[in-house]
Amino acid sequence: MEKRKQLLAQLGALLHVGILSRAGGAVEVLSGPLNPIWNNAKLIEELENGARKQSVPFILQDEFMVCFASLRLEQGKNVDTGNRREEADPSENSNGEKERIFFIGPMGLDRLGGVELHRVYRHYGVKGEEPAIRRFSYSNLLQTVSTIGCVITGDLYTEKQLSRTNDSLEPEIKREKELAMFFYQDEEENLHHTYQEERELLECIRSGKVKEALEYSANMDVSLGRTAKKEVNHWRYAAVAAVTLCTRAAIEGGVSPASAYQMSDFYIQKLDEAKDIKGIIEYRNRAVEDLTTKVYKKQNTKSYSNYIERCKEYVEKHYREKIYLSDIADKMGLSETYLSRLFHKETGIRLQDYIVQIRLDHAANLLLYSEEPILKIAEYVNFPSQSYFGRVFKEKYHMSPRVYREQFKPKGF
Repeated sequence: MEKRKQLLAQLGALLHVGILSRAGGAVEVLSGPLNPIWNNAKLIEELENGARKQSVPFILQDEFMVCFASLRLEQGKNVDTGNRREEADPSENSNGEKERIFFIGPMGLDRLGGVELHRVYRHYGVKGEEPAIRRFSYSNLLQTVSTIGCVITGDLYTEKQLSRTNDSLEPEIKREKELAMFFYQDEEENLHHTYQEERELLECIRSGKVKEALEYSANMDVSLGRTAKKEVNHWRYAAVAAVTLCTRAAIEGGVSPASAYQMSDFYIQKLDEAKDIKGIIEYRNRAVEDLTTKVYKKQNTKSYSNYIERCKEYVEKHYREKIYLSDIADKMGLSETYLSRLFHKETGIRLQDYIVQIRLDHAANLLLYSEEPILKIAEYVNFPSQSYFGRVFKEKYHMSPRVYREQFKPKGF
């Protein structure tokens, strides 16, 4: 018995879980310190009764997702402790006791903050110290109980045995399987539809189908898998994942990586700043729309030579900096004159005018989806002055930046 006690003490310390035993009325702490919950007589009685009803460890899960386990060891049973089979300590029978009950726990299946922890201890009548309860995944909890049980009785217990024998764990089995994407058969159809919808959404983006992409995006919200406990965080994480996937699809549809990632970074920052679910969904939808529109424009615009495509990508990547024709020409191994003439011939506009257009596009986006002052936006996209920015902006959009912001800024932002 002493060797078993030593093994249990080491296991308890290693796994950060309490282990106790009780024969008759005496409770012995094998691995501590003793959690004050164990002073609850009703809990001890329920665990003892559960241990006597089954040959495998009994596991009790309470309403707070905190678990306790118990296991009955008949007196006199030989136990394999590694090097030799050890017989139960004869002193255990000195009072005519026929059994010893072992207790394991508490073990949390959820993270317990201060408020939740206080509720747990109040439920068990604990006043005073409220030590933290370690969180276990469902699988780790079963492995822990199985290992400790094996040391106690010498018998091997599989996870399947433990989960099937302990009815109180059924809701948690389902929850853990859902989180791990191991769904029950009656949920597989929903998973199939969600996956199909995701594929359809990404295909719409690759094809530049704006209206269809937005429809699929909205439909998927209904069957969206849970990503966080807090509702707003659930939508935020899901939206970030959606923008990331859509960005890759846009690149596959022909949008330059520099342009796609700039747009992705912008919307992910806005998702991080959004304070409510409505704002998150609005930003997500806007990202889907803008990325798909970029694909559409790319696929329905006259194709250009490799030189011009590389030139455009350079502008997208460096529009916030001072761009010199000589730098682009050097990168492509062309003369400035030839590159300027080639760009105008293929696109119909001068390179310098194209640079201004790209800066205006980004400025217009910032006017709608940021609270930054107009002067700061002009500086950000590298216009030399606010007055020049205002003039060229009005030439393109037929209104001033201020009026554009007031007229088109979404109400939710």
